[in-house]
Amino acid sequence: MLADDEDLAGAVDAYAVAVSVDANWPGLMTSYARTAYRAGRFAEAEVAARQLTEKEQTAGAWDMLSCALRELGKAKDAIAAAERALQIDARHAGAQHSYAAALLAGGGMKTGQVIGSTDRIAGEAASRPVTYGELFATLYRNLGINARA
Repeated sequence: MLADDEDLAGAVDAYAVAVSVDANWPGLMTSYARTAYRAGRFAEAEVAARQLTEKEQTAGAWDMLSCALRELGKAKDAIAAAERALQIDARHAGAQHSYAAALLAGGGMKTGQVIGSTDRIAGEAASRPVTYGELFATLYRNLGINARA
């Protein structure tokens, strides 16, 4: 694998060239998508993952697409890709994580809010801590799910 040497940008460029030569080489598109994602080149990772899902209907391919979409701020598409991965393999750990992360990213939460305060190193809430219950109640409400049902 080209990315083992931690020159991720160079590895992504090399994979891009290899894909232009033979996109059907076994495992190439997976390595390209994964390495582009690790390098923070999320748009490239999305394109490679979309091509991968056209060739392989695997939970891993759809999970990779979900990850790239989430990083690009395309939460609804990321949720859909993670759902597709879970339809293929409900026990796929990466897809389970991607689904939860995409839900949190796309749950209609207002970002940039300050609620309460923290200690001087932001390690603990000093006032108005938000509980997991409150977080998920807000998430459910924003998604139209009755949390009390």
